[in-house]
Amino acid sequence: MFSQSFSDGLGIKLTERTEKPRKSGLTMIIDVGHTKQEVSDVLDSYGAYIDVIKLADPNMSQPIGEIAKKVALLKAHHVDAQPGGIIIEIARFTKKNAKLSGAFLKNLALPNFRILLIPDNTSLPGILD
Repeated sequence: MFSQSFSDGLGIKLTERTEKPRKSGLTMIIDVGHTKQEVSDVLDSYGAYIDVIKLADPNMSQPIGEIAKKVALLKAHHVDAQPGGIIIEIARFTKKNAKLSGAFLKNLALPNFRILLIPDNTSLPGILD
């Protein structure tokens, strides 16, 4: 069939990626609730290029033990897991915009998250009424 890479076929040279752990040029993708097997397949194919996977809201409805298994899979491929999305904002606003409590942060630490995204651009109409 085809023996050359797609970029070679286009006649372009892609910049070589630096080795992990990278300090710049990080690549993040979003896991919107894929199974552990689907994530494993992506990591087997592209793990060398991925630095962070944001675990979006559907992941956060799973038991902490299941999230920890997915985080362990990512860690085995030298990929950091980051919880994020609207669920973090809901947790923050539900506390009447209080600072994130130690208990909340401790629960996030259980699955070994090393990165936490807390966006400040989320609008939750009526949540503070």
